[in-house]
Amino acid sequence: MSTHIDRVLIIAILYNFISALVQPNMLDKRSCNIRRIAEPEEDCLHANIFTRTVMPFNFTKLIQPAALSAGLMLASFGAAHAAETGIYGNWVTERIQGHKVSGKIQSTLDIAKDGNISGSGGCNRYMGGMEIKGEKIKVLPGGATLMACLPAMMKQDSQFHTALGMVTSWKISNGKLILIDSKNREILRLKRA
Repeated sequence: MSTHIDRVLIIAILYNFISALVQPNMLDKRSCNIRRIAEPEEDCLHANIFTRTVMPFNFTKLIQPAALSAGLMLASFGAAHAAETGIYGNWVTERIQGHKVSGKIQSTLDIAKDGNISGSGGCNRYMGGMEIKGEKIKVLPGGATLMACLPAMMKQDSQFHTALGMVTSWKISNGKLILIDSKNREILRLKRA
């Protein structure tokens, strides 16, 4: 998810910077004829090939979007770092109620900043919501597909959804998302996808 956000921000930054270079309103309204290039009274630095005139370039109007672009780039790095260190993002379950999950079956949890959650329990896809207030969590009712899978997949899927319904708080420990129940017991341990 953070990779997608980074791509969108980089595209916005490039668009902003390029548009600053090519938009006519970024150039001073004064223009001089090509005949007058040799005359030092006009400081013409930018040739507009479409109108065959040379326009003086206004560096102040270039610096503003460049500064904005730099700010957006720094913000994207900050957002990526926040996503890596917080609860939001894509997670893969390692343990359910203290038991290691099968390496062949993936139970996933994708947590969006708007509180929507989705993923796979190991067999069925699910979606729902989550209220996150500090370190407290309340998993909201959602929906899931009702596919039939191999017994091991069905068992892990059921265990995952049962555990997810018991979660009341969270913490990050050694880069792992630890979901905790009301008795302060680790219910789910997940790693970044």
